[in-house]
Amino acid sequence: MIERFNFYDIYGYLIPGAAWLALLGAPVFLTVPGLELSIAGLTGLGLGGGYLAGHYLSGLSRPWIPSYDLVSGEKQYLSERILDDKDKTLAPAVKAEIQKHLLERFHLRLSDDRVRKETFYLFRTALAQGKVGSYVEQYQGIATMARGLAVASLLTIVYYIAWVAGSLLPLPRWSDASSLAILLTMLLAAIAPWFAVRQLAGNATPENEWKTHPWRHGLRVNADGVVFCAVLAVAGLAGGELNELTRRQIYEAMLAVSVLSLAYYRFKEASKYFSDLMVAAVCRDFLVLATAKAPRS
Repeated sequence: MIERFNFYDIYGYLIPGAAWLALLGAPVFLTVPGLELSIAGLTGLGLGGGYLAGHYLSGLSRPWIPSYDLVSGEKQYLSERILDDKDKTLAPAVKAEIQKHLLERFHLRLSDDRVRKETFYLFRTALAQGKVGSYVEQYQGIATMARGLAVASLLTIVYYIAWVAGSLLPLPRWSDASSLAILLTMLLAAIAPWFAVRQLAGNATPENEWKTHPWRHGLRVNADGVVFCAVLAVAGLAGGELNELTRRQIYEAMLAVSVLSLAYYRFKEASKYFSDLMVAAVCRDFLVLATAKAPRS
């Protein structure tokens, strides 16, 4: 369904990535005198760098903002339970019609748990082969965009707080003899957790470790994000030390942190909302497609 450079690439990757780069670059442009970029340079950085950064945010956001729900203590995706009797997303009559076409066209019954998990992907394949135009791609792109913007907000919060801390705290000057040792220690502190987490997760069982060892599971799936947060903190401290913020800029940074905290929550909720809309749209579109192709008596 997603072919070449289209709606999904723009909403899912380019917009979150470009916005994130703009947020990270704001303190640099505000504090470094004489730093300027041409329009061509900004355009190239925004398009190329933003697209690549958006891909990174998309991969990083999946474990941070999962699309599943906890139902009776078990992970369940809406795509796996949307046709269940207890789920209220679709009307009972709609679910009954979908199950009827599923049985008539594919000879599959939802009583099989494995069939229930594969049904959603079967619907996506049928829509792709039928070349049905719908809002599915739009919902999916917006959900990915919101998830990426949520993670970008969270990472930028770490970066801004570190930048302010670097401006306020009496850190050793980089000209001191101890500066190199301090920098190496900070970098080691940023990288060491990644190796520790990988070692701890070596004998873990991904299928059930989130229940038996939730802390280990959380560290394992978020290891790259934790390390990157540490790297951003180091970069922010260095930036604040080398280019101190004025009192007004510090207040503006704290205001930005408050706004980004709210943005993180709102974007996270929006991601779940549009993800659920996408799942429901796939089911409805499949029903329309199946009904249109069904032989009339």
